[in-house]
Amino acid sequence: MASEASLLATLLEPERLQRAIGVIHRPETERMSHYFDVRLARHLLLHVDETHAVVPLDAPDHWPRPHEAATYPGGL
Repeated sequence: MASEASLLATLLEPERLQRAIGVIHRPETERMSHYFDVRLARHLLLHVDETHAVVPLDAPDHWPRPHEAATYPGGL
């Protein structure tokens, strides 16, 4: 078991490139503005299979509520 943990730590230790999420696509600065070096063994990485939109606590009354259809107000 200890050797498996050691092997995993060895595999995850080298620096790798990680791409930022939500960046503006600018091909001329793609590498320097969208990617950064990480060591996976030193970072927490989460994978989320499913998400839902957030609803502000102070949403105006005219905004659709979460239980309304996603096609509100058109209903298409």
